[in-house]
Amino acid sequence: MATADAVQAPRLPAFGLLVAVTATGPVAMHLFIPSMPGLVAEFSTTLPRVQLTLTLYMLALAVATLAYGPLSDRFGRRPVLLAGLAIYAVAAVLCAFAPTIDWLIAGRMLQAVGGCAGLVLGRTMVRDCHERDRSASVIAALTMVMAVVPALSPAIGGYLDVWLGWRAGFVLLAVFGFGTLAVAVPRLNETNLYTGRGTSGIGHLEGFKLLLRSRVFLGFGLHCVCTLAAWYTLVAGAPYVMVTIMERAPSEYGLWFIPVAGGWVLGNFLTSRMATRLGIERMVLFGALVAIAASILLAVFLAAAPLSPLRLFAPLAAIGVGHGLSQPSAMAGAIGVRPEVIGRASGLVGFVQMATGAASAQLLGLMQQDSAWPLILMVVAFSVLSLVCWAIGVTGRTTA
Repeated sequence: MATADAVQAPRLPAFGLLVAVTATGPVAMHLFIPSMPGLVAEFSTTLPRVQLTLTLYMLALAVATLAYGPLSDRFGRRPVLLAGLAIYAVAAVLCAFAPTIDWLIAGRMLQAVGGCAGLVLGRTMVRDCHERDRSASVIAALTMVMAVVPALSPAIGGYLDVWLGWRAGFVLLAVFGFGTLAVAVPRLNETNLYTGRGTSGIGHLEGFKLLLRSRVFLGFGLHCVCTLAAWYTLVAGAPYVMVTIMERAPSEYGLWFIPVAGGWVLGNFLTSRMATRLGIERMVLFGALVAIAASILLAVFLAAAPLSPLRLFAPLAAIGVGHGLSQPSAMAGAIGVRPEVIGRASGLVGFVQMATGAASAQLLGLMQQDSAWPLILMVVAFSVLSLVCWAIGVTGRTTA
């Protein structure tokens, strides 16, 4: 069987373009979050219903993610990615003019369908072009730079909400989507050397079965699932704790979120410099231990006294560092198991990530009362589970 390293590697598209297409989904999610509490009064609805604009967004991401991998294995990365960008931009326009909460929920789901194309195919294109440990470094560098925009998104969204209203954020997303598409059409090259061969040599379902029989794929893939579930839990819960429990402004939440995303950037920066030298197994272990220690510290802070913004966001920033250390390496380990089905591997991991993230965020919304404990306990639990998954992946590799 041919391997990804046995054939001449394709040319990686321009790094800036990969950053833009990968950022579309995260930007759309984070820019909108500070506006969510205010939509309860805007549409005369309930908080759990407003929460659907986030949880169904993630659920739509999950379902679409499962489809993009096989489609890109069969037809190539370029045409599938361009289609996703077009859907994303049109959906942003629909959200900007939403007259009801149900319209907005539907528009958000369509936006997620388009936005997840970049999430899946950005890292897939990197793995098309680089071997295992090197791809972890490149994915980390991509995530590090890409994360700067989502890091600023809550602050931008919060101020747009205060100054112009929540609809202004979707106008900005439409401009971003159409602008990225305009650049991608002439400049995005194809990277899939196995176009059409993944589905002819290995059947659609058989490709998934091969992946699910691999302990390496399951271990590293489920680590990515747990860390992203922890991240989405804190993303869904931190605004409620800040705005409702602490009675702070949405714009203030956006500013405090910047160091949290900065921790994620720092972790990815360290991974981009260290993964090739240390290997992905060590990077995932280091990241998991940092995240566990920080989440336990957050629980200690809450047990000692009521949380302040600093005592909430400092441990969250450290959790971001841990996730930045572990997630790019775990993703590289999971999606590189079978080179013919890299797209399917990326899509399957993304599907379980988003489905679990959506479920955890909605569960948190149902549990959330006048306490930060549900948020903290869920983050601790997912952090510990991520370490268990690392062990599964490592033992699978040593026994392969």
